[in-house]
Amino acid sequence: MTHIEVNSLQISLRDITKDNWVDMIDLEITKEQEKYVALPSEAIAASKFNEHYVNRGIYLGDKPIGYIQYYPNFNEGKPNEIYIDQLIIDVSLQGQGYGSKATALVLEEIKK
Repeated sequence: MTHIEVNSLQISLRDITKDNWVDMIDLEITKEQEKYVALPSEAIAASKFNEHYVNRGIYLGDKPIGYIQYYPNFNEGKPNEIYIDQLIIDVSLQGQGYGSKATALVLEEIKK
């Protein structure tokens, strides 16, 4: 698990499992944002039909605060080209830099 420390709390990425998937579907975004990203429940469900999709929960300490999904471009034969398909930070925590920090963690994970 990779992490970044923020005000003595760690931002980390965790696999989405049967134990935490409900935490992800409880995340809230605005109606306006729903035009640009899928709800986590929809994105997680769709990923079950695309085995190369990677789903990660974004946590601040032990609190779930967001969701991120990425996948390699196998459709065009470019597996080293990675798409970040979804990025959601709960509406109550938006504008505090957590999305940027989570993106940095995902990029670190992708490079590995």
